[in-house]
Amino acid sequence: MLAAMDTAYLALVQEVGLLPADARDRPGACAEWSVKDILAHLDAWHDLFLGWVADADAGRRHTDANTGATVHGSVRRSERTGAARRMGGD
Repeated sequence: MLAAMDTAYLALVQEVGLLPADARDRPGACAEWSVKDILAHLDAWHDLFLGWVADADAGRRHTDANTGATVHGSVRRSERTGAARRMGGD
């Protein structure tokens, strides 16, 4: 499953790479979100999911404390930091 996710994600990033930079930054791909915003959001969730998998592999139990508003906050922080840079942001 993880390999399939990685393959699909890389294919998506390659396709988006074909778009001109100004098209990636322009709001409106999904409401007020740009393509870059959407990719940063997906990347943040991807990183969060991989963290959950790593926790499970290490025998750490995932608790409800890591869901809901906490997850949303983590995703939003990630979008503003590393994820946006990996997607060609500043």
